[in-house]
Amino acid sequence: MKSATWVLVVACVVVVGWSGEVLSFGGNCGGQWFDTRSEHTGRQAVHDVIPDPGFKAAFFGDQGLGDNPRRVLEMAVAWGADMIVHAGDFDYSSNPAAFQALVDETVGEDFPYFATIGNHDLHAWSGRSGYEAQLISRLARIPGAECWGEYGVNMGCIYKGFVFVLSGVGTRGNSHDTFIDRTFSDYNAMWKFCHWHKNQRFFQVGGKSDETGYEVYDACRRHGAVIATAHEHSYSRTRLITNFATQEYEERADVDGDGREDLFVAPGQTVAWCSGLGGKSIRPARDNLQNNPWIAAWATSDRDVDYGFLGCEFNVDGRPDRAHCTFGDIRGAFWDNFTIHLNTQAPREVEAQCVGAHTEVQISRLEQEELVLRTDDGDVLLAAGQGAGPVTTVLRFEELNVDPTRVETLHLQVLGMADIKAGAELSIRLRPAGSSGEESDPIAWRMDVLGDYDKGEVWVSPNLASLVPQVAASRPTLDAVEIVIQGRGEHTPVYSVQNSPCLAPTLYVGFFAECP
Repeated sequence: MKSATWVLVVACVVVVGWSGEVLSFGGNCGGQWFDTRSEHTGRQAVHDVIPDPGFKAAFFGDQGLGDNPRRVLEMAVAWGADMIVHAGDFDYSSNPAAFQALVDETVGEDFPYFATIGNHDLHAWSGRSGYEAQLISRLARIPGAECWGEYGVNMGCIYKGFVFVLSGVGTRGNSHDTFIDRTFSDYNAMWKFCHWHKNQRFFQVGGKSDETGYEVYDACRRHGAVIATAHEHSYSRTRLITNFATQEYEERADVDGDGREDLFVAPGQTVAWCSGLGGKSIRPARDNLQNNPWIAAWATSDRDVDYGFLGCEFNVDGRPDRAHCTFGDIRGAFWDNFTIHLNTQAPREVEAQCVGAHTEVQISRLEQEELVLRTDDGDVLLAAGQGAGPVTTVLRFEELNVDPTRVETLHLQVLGMADIKAGAELSIRLRPAGSSGEESDPIAWRMDVLGDYDKGEVWVSPNLASLVPQVAASRPTLDAVEIVIQGRGEHTPVYSVQNSPCLAPTLYVGFFAECP
């Protein structure tokens, strides 16, 4: 069978320095900015407010629809939650009305329910009836909540003695670590939280890859903000981390002998968790990640955990700087117990933010050539099924302008428009744009992890950085590249520039940048 080749000039190039701010998938998506802060909201006023004694907050993500998500929400209500923070992935069917109905029916229309965007929320995020509009409408019904920014993407909130950021890092928007740093520099509350959906691989115990960069983690750590994520459908929690990028941590401490781990959070050290058992599915541990020494607790399908949430009770034992936290499931099993202590006596010394080089390029045009990809809906088609008939797709990325000797990671990211068949495999090569004779060796992209290649997931290729020296060894600057993808069988569509520019395929380039 004769092979077919399509060439597409793709929408986004993301270039980041490891020591700089991270720009990731969806970085060029615009949103609605708002500000509900009162004129009396000031730094000292925020610092002086503490949570009510016994204030309870529930943390989870990856919800879905049906009985299990409803039971998780009902368990939060029965526990007495005063606030819920949902770390993305709502109903998995792009149905904001169904998501809103589930929440309203279980916790109430005016309940303090905050959320970040998840990758499965991208398709129905914007518009008058999208998740963003519904969540902004709910925010207006929460007395005392003062929030600003782009909802669930780059959003700060002051509420009940907390200052927290709801971030879309890795999913939508850009400059996330800068927004985090600015928020906590402006408002030094006693309790600070960072919430986002996606993970770095070493800070979950399942099959997720590096999808946010470490800079957002360490931006929160610098300010002593607790980090709450989801995305992987299991539960895990770290020890006290003093550097996320290098996985430096403190050993377990139980100072009062009550069996709970004591975590002393302060500027420069914090804890992070992944609570992704809101009701959609439960996944096993993978690659022995649960045995990394900085992982303090974990609960997965191979340990027979059920759906649940992490609940924290603040201002306990007469101490506004203390919280007891427990992860429990809907069967009544408890999988983690720990106490957070805020070191309020320590001087507030926030280490300097190290910003490296970064850029983002948006190209929203198709090359006018005979072999340009043309489909009715404008999607890119990847031949990712099984069977006869080789099909080649070429994705072109321009204006990278990076030193090829410093490239450490190179990932293609595409937003899947259909579920992919398990076991599908693509062959990926790299070449300088317009120079087919300098094509690299192939790297296999095996799509064999169930759940990672569903419709609505951002599919992340293997690291292609090892191919760069093969095609750019004699070039001082890598300006434009083409990703050559070959597969067999039926086509699987992904979002392209014609369909939605902000969600078009993205080339994520990470490189070493010197800090001043």
